[in-house]
Amino acid sequence: MPPKRKRAANDDEGGDETTVLNYLRRTNRPFSAGNNLHNAVTKTAAQKILNQLSERGDVVCKTYGKQQVYVIKQDGGEAPSTEQLQEMDAEIAQLQTQVGALSQETKKLSSVLQGLTTALTTEEVKRTLNELKEENARHEAKLATLRKGGVTIDPQERKRTEAEYEKCRALWKSRKRLFTDIFSAVTEHHPSKPKALMEEIGVETDEDVGVHFDSTAVA
Repeated sequence: MPPKRKRAANDDEGGDETTVLNYLRRTNRPFSAGNNLHNAVTKTAAQKILNQLSERGDVVCKTYGKQQVYVIKQDGGEAPSTEQLQEMDAEIAQLQTQVGALSQETKKLSSVLQGLTTALTTEEVKRTLNELKEENARHEAKLATLRKGGVTIDPQERKRTEAEYEKCRALWKSRKRLFTDIFSAVTEHHPSKPKALMEEIGVETDEDVGVHFDSTAVA
């Protein structure tokens, strides 16, 4: 069996060029040498082929920073000139500005929409309004009572006040009994009468000022 003939270098280059060119035509999108067509063409070969295609005018080369991007020439027409590319860049920049403005407007509208969706429904508004009317009626009734001279006290507040009052009465009774016991012990062998001694030292009893403990009880 005769040995297979090795492909010449120019045959490989021609096949690789066809592969790259067909790929660009089929995908019709930007292409760089870094895309090696799934290892079908090496990066070095792809870069060389793209440069050749660009020189022949089959593809358009555009540089972005350090990267070169190649695009198949559309409709078999001429590649855009530098001035045309600059106009395209200016148009792209203008469109990007418009996109930014529209994005801001979209955010504002989204915020408004969110506020509308979280607002109360008609039924909820009616229910809240009725509750406020009832509360307002209660306040008006209380205000009318106060204007007539009546006094209204919250039941819980009254309960707390009465409890504090009874606590003070119990303390009053305890201290009164303590004083009576001590004073009786002191005056038991004193030559003066207890009443006279009280007047002498300036002590006034509840009865002296017209206060009686039993009369202070809450009805």
